[in-house]
Amino acid sequence: MPRVMLLPLLLLFLAPSAWGFSCSFADGYQKSRFPISIDKVVSSPRDKPIGSVLHDFTWQTATGVTIDCGGWPWERGTVQGWLAGGFGAPVQGIPGYPNGDLMESGIPGVGIQVWWCNYASDCPSPPAANRSTSLVQRLNWGFRGGTYVPRNIWWVRLVKTGEIQAGAHGFNGMATVRYADLDIAELTVHGTVSTAVPACRMQTRDLVVRMPTVHVGVFQRPEETGAVERPFDIVLDCDAGIRLSYRIDPLHGMETPFIMRNRPGAGMANVGIQILKANTATPETVQLAVKHAYLDATEVGLLRMPFLARYVAMSPGATPGLVSTSAMLTLSYE
Repeated sequence: MPRVMLLPLLLLFLAPSAWGFSCSFADGYQKSRFPISIDKVVSSPRDKPIGSVLHDFTWQTATGVTIDCGGWPWERGTVQGWLAGGFGAPVQGIPGYPNGDLMESGIPGVGIQVWWCNYASDCPSPPAANRSTSLVQRLNWGFRGGTYVPRNIWWVRLVKTGEIQAGAHGFNGMATVRYADLDIAELTVHGTVSTAVPACRMQTRDLVVRMPTVHVGVFQRPEETGAVERPFDIVLDCDAGIRLSYRIDPLHGMETPFIMRNRPGAGMANVGIQILKANTATPETVQLAVKHAYLDATEVGLLRMPFLARYVAMSPGATPGLVSTSAMLTLSYE
């Protein structure tokens, strides 16, 4: 009778994580931690298009790491990224930035991007996605087991997403890159962004132009036009890149679109005032109550706008008396 030999069979049941894909730092290495401190004044003219870059921090090189990764031969790991802290939701509808490429920064009118690159010679400027470079929130790279040496190079960008509101705004955000189950790099972005709308400021709030004293007979002698004129400057302190316009509105009315009336009352001369632009070879009369472009772009610093004020007789025979009139100057800048 044949003998039956029973051989014990050991079945080993292990959780998948016990044999899953995993990474660890090589000896002497640890997670790369890198800070970028924001201490910037961001200015944006009103006509600067939505989607314009406000500031680039360019590529900032952090400490590199060396890691060893492995698991079952058929398994693969994934490189992923996370944004936390001050980074908000994706900003929608910004030209040049597909949905998900730009994040809310918490600063009114300002979005933010963080790019990560793992190989120095393959980090394009300006940043663009390739085999070594990605927006942190879009990281989703597969990789096999082996030894890796990511260099951890960061680029932070601020982008106009809406109307810039003046003020100081604190920011504190964090970006993290993970190989499989191992956080290998961390970027902190913190500090203050001061947003400012460019402007011009008059050196003198109330400008008084003191006209010369002349004899009424001078109005009968056209060759003496210069005797009835007085040059004056409007002096401004401007930020750079402003489109500057101006408008002059008489407070006592207009005799014509080019002549300001004298203030009414006893003892006032039958004489008005013209304003002329003096920044041309031949002075040109300024039309009143109309907006005039002055400069397409200013440079930072003092700006002098030269003008002439000229007496004009309201009738063929000018009457003697006082001349005193006022106007409202409105400056517009974009």
